[in-house]
Amino acid sequence: MYKSALDNLGDDTFSQKAEVTNTEGVSTVDFYEENMKKYLELVSSKGYNLEELEPIIRSDGRTELFATAGSGKSTSISLILAKDKLFGRLAPGNRGDKVAWVTTFLRKGAEEIKQNVERTVARLGLTSISTNDITFSTLQSEFFELLRLRGFNLTDKTKSDYIRMLDGTSDDGETRNSYNAIFDRLFRKYQLGEDGSNYISLQDRRDLQAIISNYRNCVLSKYEFGEAAETAKRLNLTLSILPLVVETYQELKARYSVMDYDDLMSYVYDYMVVEKEDDPVQTAWVNFYKNRYEYFMLDEAQDMSELQYLVLKPIFENCPRVVIVGDPDQSIYGFRGSNPKVMEWFDKEFQPSKYPLSVSYRCPSNILNPIAKSIAHNSNRYEHSLRSYKEGGSIEAFRFESVKDMADASLQLIDKYLAEGKTIVVQSRVNFTYSPSSILYATKRQGEFNLLGDVRDLNTARYRKVWNLIELVRGRGLTDIKNNLKVLAPEIKPWDAKRLAERLMNIVQDNENVLYSNNYAYFDFIANDCGLKSLATLVDKLRNKFGAEYPGDMRLFRELLAHVLYWGDSANAEVVGTISTLAEECDTVSEFFTAKDFVNNKVREAMRGGTSLLTFATPFGFKGREANINIIFDDSDNVFPYALSSDIGYEEERRIHFVAGTRGDEKTIYLTRTGKVSPFLKEMGIPIKGWVPLDGMVLDGVQLKQEMSLKERMQKAKVEEQLGAFADFDFKL
Repeated sequence: MYKSALDNLGDDTFSQKAEVTNTEGVSTVDFYEENMKKYLELVSSKGYNLEELEPIIRSDGRTELFATAGSGKSTSISLILAKDKLFGRLAPGNRGDKVAWVTTFLRKGAEEIKQNVERTVARLGLTSISTNDITFSTLQSEFFELLRLRGFNLTDKTKSDYIRMLDGTSDDGETRNSYNAIFDRLFRKYQLGEDGSNYISLQDRRDLQAIISNYRNCVLSKYEFGEAAETAKRLNLTLSILPLVVETYQELKARYSVMDYDDLMSYVYDYMVVEKEDDPVQTAWVNFYKNRYEYFMLDEAQDMSELQYLVLKPIFENCPRVVIVGDPDQSIYGFRGSNPKVMEWFDKEFQPSKYPLSVSYRCPSNILNPIAKSIAHNSNRYEHSLRSYKEGGSIEAFRFESVKDMADASLQLIDKYLAEGKTIVVQSRVNFTYSPSSILYATKRQGEFNLLGDVRDLNTARYRKVWNLIELVRGRGLTDIKNNLKVLAPEIKPWDAKRLAERLMNIVQDNENVLYSNNYAYFDFIANDCGLKSLATLVDKLRNKFGAEYPGDMRLFRELLAHVLYWGDSANAEVVGTISTLAEECDTVSEFFTAKDFVNNKVREAMRGGTSLLTFATPFGFKGREANINIIFDDSDNVFPYALSSDIGYEEERRIHFVAGTRGDEKTIYLTRTGKVSPFLKEMGIPIKGWVPLDGMVLDGVQLKQEMSLKERMQKAKVEEQLGAFADFDFKL
């Protein structure tokens, strides 16, 4: 439509003030259309596709964008803002003195929007456009400012009414102590935490806080644990006592003069949104909030919670320019309160102009079309035809007998594509499922990698029960024998575990291995009195395999790891598989623990981010990003969809699968388990092949010639650590 490339267009091409133009006899409408035509020509001349962009750029008033994965959402946002700054709502002649606010949920996201706008206007050559009069911030930042204006003392520590943020990692000792005191009281009062353990970790406190937050954000819906079901079970937290826990939590925060981020929203709602006819002060502040903004743009709108929607509703009602950008197909944070229906509520209540961004510029057709077939099974979605801008791409799926085999294959794929200089992401449904791949890579390879998300490392509770095996193997921990035995006999009752522990403490000699004792007197007790025939059989099996002579700590530990793999718990299989991978590299238990800490530090270092081509992540951590090669690890039933999810219709689980599958711009590879293929993978209709090892690739190449064994790497690191102690020495004779 617009064939002329107007290379000389610049800032002076656009009249900044309608009033000036009108004095020359040109109507306001003509003025606007004249500038719009020039702007569209400029946009077209820089290579932007106007097929979908033109109506979006022309939008005004209340606008809603449905932006599918890789559809150029950032470009659309930037072009809208640039237009509004040139001759729209934010132009000098049209702009008032109210707040123009562009927001999203993460600080990094808000910063990226600002950077994208600045890059876009630079590309267009519109150098005079400034974003300094626009507030780019998170919801939390603006809520904090509103409460400060309302009179909350959030800054002056010297005053008695000072309110601190609840933060367990704060550098301020008083704040950190308050955080610990609040959660310690909750754990003690409601007898929370793991059975038999009085230790409350920072992760335990964070997990409880996350569940409380989710509960408080679901103000209009029935709350269920869903994604947090496993965590709640570990913490001994039930739905029946959760309201009481939340009530006490609120009381304790008031006592300690602290608030959390959910309080920011709740306070804004209570003090800025709720109208009280008999309270003129409240009425004044409600009016202040309603009329504070003249321009509002929200990115990732599908992640709004019900409470956030209620807080933002006055802005939707009163702000002259509202732009909502989101994709219900990518609403994946239901476990923390987000609800894709809020975009539907916005539609019904405010009748915005709606524009779909249905063309994916990231995913080629061979990648997008199969995953589009799957997401089409969801009933609760905005209907639009997903299509790819480019043809080609590649998609494959492979089946494996075990998670360990899958992790080995992922290593081969990583080697292959790193050698080709490709960016790679290995995605898993939840944090612990990518542990086998990331730990294996940290163990077997020297290369650097990135980890995105809340990484559950080898010291977290999920692995704790396996470390208890070590206690049994090394003949230690008799005082905690009841907890240690639960690893090998998960069906044991707490009172039987205590009884068995007391009996064993009397029977087994000091420093004697519990499972390899020369004293057979406890066999009948285990099998008959406690009904643990399986445990007695295991002990007998070990004696038959190794004979009377103790086989050594590491051999016994490996045997026990192999035994607990047969529990049938997929989550446990990943845990044990990960540890087994590490155990293969070690000759002694002492060496194993050293290696565990060494690898664990490498994993934690990877969380800091970097420039590596390789990333391990969940779909939550990698959302909004892309890679050349996208590997979906363990795309199996009970993982996709997640076994502990309360999503009965699998709608959100299917959305998570969709987000994961739309990250690759060249190739997507699905890894699944034989006989347990994800139903979403079946919906895609792609063939699932048996895995054939990639012979003769990088495994004998340059990259792996530099590889050292884990033991050599630990020794090297120790030497470097020692040398580092002399770094500041001046060795002069």
